[in-house]
Amino acid sequence: MTLGDIGRPTVDQFAGLRRLLLVPFVSAVHEDEELSALVERYWEEAARQVRNLEERLGGLGQVYLEGAVVGGESEVEALKRASPAAAPFVRDAIGRGATLRKTEDADTLLEAIDLQRCLMVAQGSPTVANRLFEWLADARKRRYATIARRIDETLPAEGVAVLVISQDHQVQFASDIRVFYVAPPVLDQIHRWVRAHVGIGPVTEDTAQAAGGEPPDG
Repeated sequence: MTLGDIGRPTVDQFAGLRRLLLVPFVSAVHEDEELSALVERYWEEAARQVRNLEERLGGLGQVYLEGAVVGGESEVEALKRASPAAAPFVRDAIGRGATLRKTEDADTLLEAIDLQRCLMVAQGSPTVANRLFEWLADARKRRYATIARRIDETLPAEGVAVLVISQDHQVQFASDIRVFYVAPPVLDQIHRWVRAHVGIGPVTEDTAQAAGGEPPDG
């Protein structure tokens, strides 16, 4: 995977290549005013960075959202319920003419989510935990292979798209896709907040989302 810094790229620099703007998923999952403000700022800054890149690389044609099992407007409504701060970012991209694509197989996604939840309570037997980890690793591998395939199949030659996905993803992109990592500076502040406050309660799937972990399923 090739990560491009946010600089001053131009269309001519990437002739013949597809362009993917990767935006880490971040959600405010604790009821905390400071965290909520940081997350809202994050999505506002991410939207500005994406628009700036579009001016140099071309307009967005596709939106890929981790957890999207149907595509279209229903995914935005589900995202709005689960992560209100992120929904305007996706809706803004769609409003500029981009299509929100299906990225995942529902059964595999739900399998991974259930396994994550099982691991949160499997504390007695190391054997059980290890087997769950192995099963989860396999499910995640299949998930990310599906995401990679769907992007490869639907992102046209020299097209521009945005992908909203967890920072710890393992998607392997096609060799002709140039990836630009969009991460506003406020993301570091969010990470510091999570590190400072994780001790207030157990580390959960929600805590991981606040730090840029997996988004909720649609």
